[in-house]
Order: sequence, then structure tokens, then C-alpha cells
Amino acid sequence: MMSLGLMEAFAFSLPIVCAMVCMVLMLLDACRYGRGGQERRLRALLALTYLVTSLGWLGLVLYSVAPCAFSYYHPVFLLTLMLDQVMFFWVVSMITGWCLSSLWGPCSRAVYW
Repeated sequence: MMSLGLMEAFAFSLPIVCAMVCMVLMLLDACRYGRGGQERRLRALLALTYLVTSLGWLGLVLYSVAPCAFSYYHPVFLLTLMLDQVMFFWVVSMITGWCLSSLWGPCSRAVYW
């Protein structure tokens, strides 16, 4: 019979496999767009986002299988948790066409009375 830790490791490793397959598909799709600059960058960024997501799930597998090994991986795990949100924001801003410079441009500064 399988132990609970091994079952958790299998359950947490399925999103890693799914994210890696999606990353490969996005990279293949990005290679198809030879000269399409914006579409190619978007697909490459999505592939990188899937890679960061798989690194985050790898931390959960390490935590369930070997907590001592997770203690060494913990800074990378925290980085993936923060970087994933930033990359998601970047993808959404690329899709919607929202310019990041408009956020910190001269028009958005607070007016002091």
C-alpha cells in the first residue's frame, strides 16, 4: 500500500507535468511566429510563466516528500510565489495593451493642494 506522503507527491506532481507540457506547447507556438513581435513575446512570456508555476509546485512536492530538502528550496519557492503574480500582471497588461508607463507618468502624479 502507498504511504500518504507518496500519494501527495504524485498528486502534487501532476500540475508540474501539466505546466511543463503547456510550456513546451507555448515555446513551439512562439517559434512558429517567426516575425510576429508582440505575439511571439506574449507566448514566450506565457511559457516562462508556466515554468515558474512548475517550480512553485515543485516546492509543494518537496515539502510533502522531504521537508528537510524544502528548507533549502524555500527561498526559490517564495520567489516563485511572488514572481508568478508579477508575470501574470505582465501578461494581462500585454493582452489589454495597458501601458505601464502611464501608471508612473507625469499625468498620474498626485496633485498637492
